[in-house]
Amino acid sequence: MQMLSALSIPTRFALAAAAIGIWGAAQADVFPSRTVKLVVPFAPGGGADVPARLVAGRLAELWKQPVVVENKTGAGSIIATDSVAKSSPDGYTILANVALIVQNPSLHAKLPYDTFKDLRPVTILTNEQLLLVASAATGATTLGNLLASIKRAPAKYVFGSYGAGSTSHLLLQQLNQEAGVTLLHVPYKGTAAALQALLAGEAQVAILNYGTAKAQIDAGKLRALAVTGDKRFHFLPQVPTFEEQAVKGFTLYSWVGLFVNGATPDPVVEKIAADVTRVLALPDVTDRIRQFGQQPGGGTPQAFAEIFRRDFEYYARIIRTSGIRAD
Repeated sequence: MQMLSALSIPTRFALAAAAIGIWGAAQADVFPSRTVKLVVPFAPGGGADVPARLVAGRLAELWKQPVVVENKTGAGSIIATDSVAKSSPDGYTILANVALIVQNPSLHAKLPYDTFKDLRPVTILTNEQLLLVASAATGATTLGNLLASIKRAPAKYVFGSYGAGSTSHLLLQQLNQEAGVTLLHVPYKGTAAALQALLAGEAQVAILNYGTAKAQIDAGKLRALAVTGDKRFHFLPQVPTFEEQAVKGFTLYSWVGLFVNGATPDPVVEKIAADVTRVLALPDVTDRIRQFGQQPGGGTPQAFAEIFRRDFEYYARIIRTSGIRAD
């Protein structure tokens, strides 16, 4: 004890950090040695649930341990996120969430957790490009002529989002600002309800994912006029990006990402990221994800943390300038 007290404070911190590093490495060597829980904040069958279950099954084979998916819905993913933020910092409870996790700090005056301290980004599970679609009844064949029609008769056009404060709602605000239009916003309860509003003529424009819109695009009832991202969507190569059509601010991708408790040791976080990246590269996993209209993710925790921070700042600006609140 006397020898320890004689050491300088920086030396003590260095020794403590080294001890934590050794402990974390030891944890990673045996991780996982029991069941891992993967928490999904949405109902089974959705855009986050399907890839989460696919990857969970293959991780269980790789790890020789069960990986159990738990659907914990409610409060715009806050309930599920809070449960992981307050879980043991050992990697045995993992969250699969979408961009709501970076939007909620700006949409809500107070959260039960600190997004940047209580959670750690691990890796991206899937990336997805979103489509701006219009009802065929509008007669629009390009983003340009749709915007021209909206400017001539704004009262005729309703934008159906899949919820107030949702990604589609926030992207509508970006579209209104960048294109100089005023599309009336009507929120619906989920993507299926927004799609039905388009087909029923209650709404004329929406931003949807490919899995939701595909059948109606193929049937000619919807027209895809623009795609988010920095390149064209491989399933619809004829549809230009927003950027190609001089509408800025739509290069971000929609993602499903994995998170753990913020105090989880680096070696454990890095092992999860490396093993998920390995699973996502398996040909059958890649094919299944692409069939769902998504692209497999993967990569390091550091790379995802940069995307996480960038997307937080992007949505925070939209929420701040538009005054959208979820409280």
